[in-house]
Amino acid sequence: MSGINTLPDHAKKKWMSYFGWSVSRQNLMDTCPKAYYYRYIHSWRIDWKERDNFQILRDLQAVPLIHGIHISDILRKVLDKEISSEIESLKARFEREMRETFEKGEERVTELYNGVGIADDYFEEHIEAGKKEIENFITEIYPFVKDMDIRLVDRIDKYEIERRNFYSAPDFLGIDEKGVWHLADWKTGKGVLNESFLDLQLTTYAYYAIKRIAKGSRPKMRLYAIFLQDMSKNVKKDLTEKMLQDAKDRMFRMHDDVLERSMNGPFPALPDERKCRFCNFATICEEGKYFLNDRQVRSLS
Repeated sequence: MSGINTLPDHAKKKWMSYFGWSVSRQNLMDTCPKAYYYRYIHSWRIDWKERDNFQILRDLQAVPLIHGIHISDILRKVLDKEISSEIESLKARFEREMRETFEKGEERVTELYNGVGIADDYFEEHIEAGKKEIENFITEIYPFVKDMDIRLVDRIDKYEIERRNFYSAPDFLGIDEKGVWHLADWKTGKGVLNESFLDLQLTTYAYYAIKRIAKGSRPKMRLYAIFLQDMSKNVKKDLTEKMLQDAKDRMFRMHDDVLERSMNGPFPALPDERKCRFCNFATICEEGKYFLNDRQVRSLS
């Protein structure tokens, strides 16, 4: 951290506060440092007249993300008792909201903006997958959690450890009648089971629950990764002090790297056809543009 350590204390504190760390930010950095640069730094370095156009890119969402957002929104409303838990009505709601989103076309959808198009069968697969996820949630998860003392549902927030900011986005936290805290993250799509990653993600959420909700106390806590499309992949772990310490060590190392790169770079592109086609910033990235050439746009019928 040679770069940040050259700053005066007040500037160092501000920099560490602004460049917080989260699992999703780290994923983006690992996937492509240049995409991270565009999302979190580029807007500082462009003329204010260009910022509206650049914001369009930041707001784009690829099909899997749109799918996940609509599922999360529906599950949040069910848990908050804003809407009925009747399965068929929820499936219809999901399909309607997905189709309404795609009617916005290039203004909203990354693949359409990038001109790579979306095959109709690919879109319909996401519709059917979402319906299956809703049914699995309502039949297998909702009966277990609905009567808990629910403390949060689908919340994005931040917390501090040793003057560093970290961001968290747990999907659910409830307390059962025995006082056990149950903290869960819903996974949409087919998903890849990476236990090391899940340990880190869920334990960062546990830190948030301890810091912001338990106010520093250490309740008994059970962590879950719920793969809504394939429940056989579900992961359940009891939080331990070792998990907390291991996660903290990894979080600090990764945060140091984010801080150093954010000050001094480099932010190389890691071009790959599969990734670049779904990247919000491919149209302004020289490496990413290569994978957008000569592609046919196929609108949904």
